[in-house]
Amino acid sequence: MFVFFHHIDPRCQQLTFDSIKTYKTEDTPSWFVADDFDGDNITDLAIANHNYLQTEFFLKYINGTYQVNFIYYVDIFLDLIITNDINNDNKIDIIFTSGIDSCIGILLGYGNGSFSRPIVFLVGSSAFHINIGDFNYDNYQDLIVINCDSAVINIFLGYGNGYFKQRNIILTYDYPYDIAVADFNKDNFLDFAITQYINKSISFYFGYGNGSFEKKFSYLTLFKPWNIDIGDFNNDTYIDIVISNLDNQTISILINNGNNEYFQSEQIYLTDGKPNSIAVADFNGDNYLDIVVANQNTNYLNIFLGYGNGSFKELIRFINDKQLTSVSIGDFNNDDRIDLATISNNNLNISILLNTC
Repeated sequence: MFVFFHHIDPRCQQLTFDSIKTYKTEDTPSWFVADDFDGDNITDLAIANHNYLQTEFFLKYINGTYQVNFIYYVDIFLDLIITNDINNDNKIDIIFTSGIDSCIGILLGYGNGSFSRPIVFLVGSSAFHINIGDFNYDNYQDLIVINCDSAVINIFLGYGNGYFKQRNIILTYDYPYDIAVADFNKDNFLDFAITQYINKSISFYFGYGNGSFEKKFSYLTLFKPWNIDIGDFNNDTYIDIVISNLDNQTISILINNGNNEYFQSEQIYLTDGKPNSIAVADFNGDNYLDIVVANQNTNYLNIFLGYGNGSFKELIRFINDKQLTSVSIGDFNNDDRIDLATISNNNLNISILLNTC
């Protein structure tokens, strides 16, 4: 989880963004991430182009445009990508999943915008969502991967060099989809939560700090949960949850009570379409977390501004592309404001919205 705050002019009363800047992608983009791949302290983008078996990079955002665009072929059908420093060399690496090729892969970054050949691990069919954390507290990053169709969770404990021990498998219910990693019960050990689309539930697994987990409880949701993100929405130091309900055009907020009951009843907020991707950040500089939603079947982005007490204002809509696959956040122009980027399957492009609030 990356939670972004920023401090801006207190006179900012209304959230606004500059005109959309678009860039054509080489192929159908399935997912993307924002990070600094070449060490110049400017936020870059990496896009998983599914059909062309490639990662596409946009680097060096200077004077309102990306200066460098190049393709990196991996010869694997990419679904989802995330970033982290897997091998402890202080350079950003890329981790990807492929449901068709039944694998995950690592691209070790060299810190100059180039990467190693993929290090590939087989994980079984329908591997999709992936997350990262140090689950056994050895100072090496570990991976957790969901296999949607086979209802399996894979835990890979890292050696700190880009390679991992043999996977541990946790069986779950039908069609687990997305995963969030955090210390939900404040015992200083990482836990994880998964959305279970068919069963209309979220299941919580608490970590023992040695790489093993125990399922503690499942929370029955009102709708079929899709994507998940986390943050402290009411400033009580406990990690709360937001989920997108793709079929019902809503998002749900679950506030962590910090006791044996854990989560309060869902708060439901309507969106402008099918909420596919969500992200959490402080967009208007009031030090309260907000939520951005990319809608799949309309050309609207929705932002819900937080009050800091676990509730949110009604949506603010911003026109964007149709068929939005993913939304990402970052400070693309280094002005200490949190900007937005989206990718669209409909128009095969990426859009940048610079925060002017």
